[in-house]
Amino acid sequence: MAFFPQIMAGPITRAAHLLPQFDNLADKHLREEGLLRILYGLAKKLLLADSLGRLVVDPVYAAPFDYQGVGALLAAYAYTLQIYLDFSAYSDIAIGSAALLGIDLPENFHAPYLARNAKEYWDNWHISLSTWFRDYVYIPLGGNRQGETRSRYNVLATFLLSGLWHGAGLTFLFWGLLHGFYLICYRLKVIKAVMARTPDVLKRLLFFNLTALAFVFFRSADMAQAWQVLGAVFSYSTVDFFHSSGLILWAIALLPLGVLVHDLIEANLKPLGQAYNRLPAIGRGAVVYVLALLVYCGAQFDFVHQTFVYFKF
Repeated sequence: MAFFPQIMAGPITRAAHLLPQFDNLADKHLREEGLLRILYGLAKKLLLADSLGRLVVDPVYAAPFDYQGVGALLAAYAYTLQIYLDFSAYSDIAIGSAALLGIDLPENFHAPYLARNAKEYWDNWHISLSTWFRDYVYIPLGGNRQGETRSRYNVLATFLLSGLWHGAGLTFLFWGLLHGFYLICYRLKVIKAVMARTPDVLKRLLFFNLTALAFVFFRSADMAQAWQVLGAVFSYSTVDFFHSSGLILWAIALLPLGVLVHDLIEANLKPLGQAYNRLPAIGRGAVVYVLALLVYCGAQFDFVHQTFVYFKF
């Protein structure tokens, strides 16, 4: 628990995984990968997560009624990407810092927005925390061993506690309640029957939108602000559209980059790492140089920099 790379925001590492490694620290190969992972996390945080937050998300949440329709919708999508890029970047830095010391920390994310349903999402989002709640809350409550009705109560209780873990506000409770509801619906036979006939791309789009909806409450300071943002999403004004034009342009520039990082890099970290290891020394050095250059460029945009989102919890 006191191992400094992961003490602030994970990955939450079990003693059985971590402690034996102190007696047998990994070799130089892991340390080289650690440096690469730190640079990648910093680039992702500085160039994408912070820019999405400062240039697209924050203006809408500060004044929802000034950004109705497209602007508000793009901000909801932008925060969904921002929190992933921000939190996974912290995990990258933590995993990389541990690797420099010869310690292998578990992965905390695996392209969760490619999930087709709630189960797949929670199998790939904040993996160390979701498995902790599964093992120490859901299963001790009875899991799914005491009938379907009791299992649904256990799911809701687990997700409500997960919301409270993030904060005592109603917004976090509602976020947890929504995700509990999503998982209960996923288990319904009628939903499974419908989803079985639905193309994967539509299932992914649907669940991404459900995730974005829940994150509106997660990001909001209170329930009133959440409803204001949602109201703005479903409103439209020509004046507000032109007022939002700058924000929309930033969103058009940044959102596709975030999607590409998530869908092409994050979903393939392991094979990309293997490909990196097969490169000659000059090739590996070039990759490190490019990432370091991206970090340097990102550090110059100090007007958009923000603390890590999960430092608030």
